[in-house]
Amino acid sequence: SKAMANNGWGWTTDTPDSALMVDMYRKMLRSRHWEDAIKEAFLAGKDDLYGAYHMYIGEEAVAVGAMSALNDDDFIASTHRGHGHLIAKGGDLNKMSAEMFFKSTGYNKGFGGSMHLPDVSKGILGMNGILGPQYLISAGAAYGAKVRGTKQVAVAFGGDGSTGQGWYYSGLRNAANYKLPMIYVIENNGYQISIPFEKVSPIKDLADYAQGLHVPGEVVDGMDVLAVYNVMKRAVERARAGEGPTLIEAKTYRFMDH
Repeated sequence: SKAMANNGWGWTTDTPDSALMVDMYRKMLRSRHWEDAIKEAFLAGKDDLYGAYHMYIGEEAVAVGAMSALNDDDFIASTHRGHGHLIAKGGDLNKMSAEMFFKSTGYNKGFGGSMHLPDVSKGILGMNGILGPQYLISAGAAYGAKVRGTKQVAVAFGGDGSTGQGWYYSGLRNAANYKLPMIYVIENNGYQISIPFEKVSPIKDLADYAQGLHVPGEVVDGMDVLAVYNVMKRAVERARAGEGPTLIEAKTYRFMDH
């Protein structure tokens, strides 16, 4: 089969082998089933769950497609809607669940909850309840990789609303300035909480923001895991070759409310 990427401008036959494709499917299902279970437990109101839970349901192809192009030691920094990122990078579901129930066996020993699930052993630098700091965190990780000469890349995931924050621009500007091995993955799910994207953005494609810094900007169908994988693979190869950052906008859609 073929995956169409980059707004349909070109076709690519660079599809992963069958084992990786099965792994992609398994991780998407794992993410969906785990979040469905957490959602039902939260709504049932019987398990003393509290706090904010931002479901990633519907967007799984972005995380899995992107992560499938990375190595185990590559870095990611995530958002408040980051469960799917950690699962796609190989996170421990038991530790995630324990953290949700505020147990000492959780990723943050029960002190973090839904929006604070790091796993540094897998390059996962944490989720964030604030919009935008992940861009600076990833830029720092990318700078460290460049100094060490390790060929690692750092990926920052962010929603469409995060592009209105100063951290977004600062991270991308410095990544461009120092040619850092960094990739921005903007998950444009069409809404900022409940406000439609087109009501707050003067442009159709957020990838166009990259043009002012002469950074490649790619638009991809975020509901197509193979398309995301192919676009991400190009960006990763570019980053490892020392050619600097890439901004990828994945058009996706979340099925649940904010």
